[in-house]
Amino acid sequence: MRLLWGEVDLGGGQILELLQYLSPDGEPLTPDPARPGGTHIGLRVSDIDAMYLRLSQAGVPIRSKPVEIQEEGDWLGVRCLYASDPDGVTIELVERPVVPGPVVVPDLEAARSDQG
Repeated sequence: MRLLWGEVDLGGGQILELLQYLSPDGEPLTPDPARPGGTHIGLRVSDIDAMYLRLSQAGVPIRSKPVEIQEEGDWLGVRCLYASDPDGVTIELVERPVVPGPVVVPDLEAARSDQG
């Protein structure tokens, strides 16, 4: 077996491992994130427009320009796009809006007060 391998340090002790199998030849899958068993990976970015431009210039297949989620809920105002890696796996880039001030998570605050 021959492969190319790399790791991306995502911070916080998280590492994204990237593999490209060179041999033996295998039958490629048809990944589709909308189907059961389909896969994709989501990565948070700080400037989705810059990433869109960079990926476009590099010839990366991109399914759409960045879109902004308009539905009420946790994703309101989030901008995202889908692209494909060399194996056809869907890569989702996500830019969350900047929220001024501290973010309060009620369950976390309750848990902290229970520990005190």
